[in-house]
Amino acid sequence: MLLAFIGLLIVLEVAVALSAHAILHQNYDSGGNRILLGSLKTISVAYAAPEPLRSKVVPMALKLLRRRARPITYYSVYSGGRFVEGLPEIRPPSGNEPHIDVRSIFGARLPHMSEYVDAEDGVDVLVPAYIRPGTFRGVPARIGTEVRRAPGFAEPVVVQIAIEESVLMQGEKESIGYIVIVFGLTLLTGVLAYWQATKWAIRPFVDLQAQLESRAASADFRFNPLTAAPQEAATFIFAFNALLGELKESAVAVSRFTSEASHQMRTPLAVLRTHLDLVRRYGVASNFGQEGLHDMDGAIGTLERLLLQLISLARAEEMSGPAEFREPFDLVSAASAAAADRFEQARGHKVELSFEGTYDNAPLMAVGQPFLARELVGNLIDNAIRYNTAGGSVVVRVERQGGACRLAVIDDGPGIPAESRELVFDRFYRLPRDTERNGSGLGLPIVRALAERMSATLVLEDGPNGRGLAVVVDFAAAEPGSAEASRLKDVAA
Repeated sequence: MLLAFIGLLIVLEVAVALSAHAILHQNYDSGGNRILLGSLKTISVAYAAPEPLRSKVVPMALKLLRRRARPITYYSVYSGGRFVEGLPEIRPPSGNEPHIDVRSIFGARLPHMSEYVDAEDGVDVLVPAYIRPGTFRGVPARIGTEVRRAPGFAEPVVVQIAIEESVLMQGEKESIGYIVIVFGLTLLTGVLAYWQATKWAIRPFVDLQAQLESRAASADFRFNPLTAAPQEAATFIFAFNALLGELKESAVAVSRFTSEASHQMRTPLAVLRTHLDLVRRYGVASNFGQEGLHDMDGAIGTLERLLLQLISLARAEEMSGPAEFREPFDLVSAASAAAADRFEQARGHKVELSFEGTYDNAPLMAVGQPFLARELVGNLIDNAIRYNTAGGSVVVRVERQGGACRLAVIDDGPGIPAESRELVFDRFYRLPRDTERNGSGLGLPIVRALAERMSATLVLEDGPNGRGLAVVVDFAAAEPGSAEASRLKDVAA
């Protein structure tokens, strides 16, 4: 990460440095040309003065330029091929050299005479000032040239001035050096700042690691809040502690579930073991043997039902969430099929089981899952039959109730006291009066888990006239335009 940051910083600084260099080069290049042209015109105007004034003005102009101009310029004056003054090695151009037109510096919109402050100074100019590349004393240089008529000279006067490129761009080189220094300091400062910021940012997590290493593994482990921790670390600590709390609750629930399940299974297993000993001792044909076989059959049935309910409860609680179990289904079909499965059980307990659906049993489209809904109804009917009395009745009713699809399983048995209606949803909980009955205390917990998976609401109410129990489950109604709702309506039609 640090290397990536350094690389990004280098790329950014190189881009800035290249942009700065381009701007500096343009400014120094333009500035050098201006200095060269300014010096050239100063000498040219001085030669336009008549004698004896020219002999006084030219030295003064040269002295002024050498004192104020940077870099110091070198010049020459020729007239008709004859050297007049300055440095003879700066010879007049042949006319074929490439050159930079002065208009590219001062603007093409200005005529050459207006390039002087006083327009009269440009009247005698024959070739306006321009700059051309050349060599001076064996090194690259810029040479400015202007041709004019001057008093006392029969031929035009060629005034030239030269500046070495290295001297002209000396300021640019110095500026580039400063840029490199600033670049290095900025890079070093950025790396140090990033390093310190990274150390500060990960310090809370280093402290958390130290807490982990200094404490033994335990379900009660929690991170101690760090008072100086940034918001990100505080949020992580809170979320991690909450996760540990949930894991502990899950572990406790699993431990309790295992303990309670083993306790519930211990009774039928003990019955099996006892009566198996009786059969072995007295034989199958004896009265004791026959009673033992009967009790063993009951114990196996109890154990089988307990195992099935444990599997059903575990499957319901391990489902990932309600979103996967929300699809349109026909509640009438699911409830009537579950009731049909329980008619023989009701007859064996001498309980009347009836089903009340919609008019002509038309589909009632709810949101849930048909298999889970059928299992939910089956558990409710099983409870209503098992805890009812001989001659009692159980009604399974499906109806539209406002914006919901309602399922109600109503019995006229002993019911459940209001103060115990929340307790019966605890696993293996049984009312004191029912401890002698055949059951496991898992039916209603399974029903609640299935209802939650389908986002249905579950309520326990008194039965008609305050007698018995009514279990009411409200499912969300399916949208009329859904594909499944339309298909089932077509089938019913």
